[in-house]
Amino acid sequence: MGVGTIVVGQLPRMLKGLVVPIFNMPLRYYRAKTIKALMPLVERQLEDIRDGRTKLHEQDYDLISQSARISMKLYSIRNIADPSALAEWILLQGFAALSSTILLASNLLLDVASCDPEQQAYDLLRGEAAALLRCDNDWNNPQIFKDLILYDSVIRETARCHPILIKGLTKEVVRPDGLCLPDGTHIPQGGWLGIPVLGLHMDERFHPNAQQYDPFRWARMRIHREHANLRDLTEKSPKIKSNDLDATQPSPTFVGFGYGRHACPGRWFAVQFLKILFAYLILNYDIESTGPQPKMQVIGDAALPPTSATVRVRRWRRKLE
Repeated sequence: MGVGTIVVGQLPRMLKGLVVPIFNMPLRYYRAKTIKALMPLVERQLEDIRDGRTKLHEQDYDLISQSARISMKLYSIRNIADPSALAEWILLQGFAALSSTILLASNLLLDVASCDPEQQAYDLLRGEAAALLRCDNDWNNPQIFKDLILYDSVIRETARCHPILIKGLTKEVVRPDGLCLPDGTHIPQGGWLGIPVLGLHMDERFHPNAQQYDPFRWARMRIHREHANLRDLTEKSPKIKSNDLDATQPSPTFVGFGYGRHACPGRWFAVQFLKILFAYLILNYDIESTGPQPKMQVIGDAALPPTSATVRVRRWRRKLE
């Protein structure tokens, strides 16, 4: 669906009506297949809610119960949502939540696996996860994943070096007389403007050694700010925020998740998901690159992970104390 949207978006308006039905054919097939698999799960869960075996106010943390509870809250529906409508909603949630996250996860895996051995990125990430995730219950504690500072840093650095979109914050010119840029360029009404995301992320004025993937760039900056706050504590100087270096926090020079009012609303979920996924992978597998990392593929405004990249994987068994 994502690639189809990109391709169709590049076509002239007159061709879109002819091409869209062709792209919709596989989408209809997979949609029907997914709904068929979801419906029994949704119906069984909703039957449990109707029969009182599961109560929505108990804050059950499975997706189906939460979706039913939220639909009742948002739309003031007294009766439980229709199973087919709820299945459609879950399908859309899955696409919105996972499509871009999978791209970021692929880039993250390749970036970490391709790090210079001198950076010891893999060993440091494994050590941080092993120190905080000591038992099965720790995996259910969101605070622990918030404390994975090194993981947060590599996620933000990957989003900086390999943004999903190379052009972002696109806006349509709506003024009847168009818009005149500072250099004199005139953009007529109906034209579109955006910012070069990759160019911004690779600007040496904002990111020293911008062309280099530095996995712990943001972790070092965070530590430096925290130390500065401690030094200034006795002088009653205003504190410098360190949480604005989190992977979820956009800034005028980091727009991996967008910026402003329309920044990605699911970025907290995506970062939490990536931390859980990569903590598990790194604690259970040795992953290394088989060669230089290929360049990303650009289709329209989208930057996709290289499909020719390969990694070497070996099971790693954690030594329990």
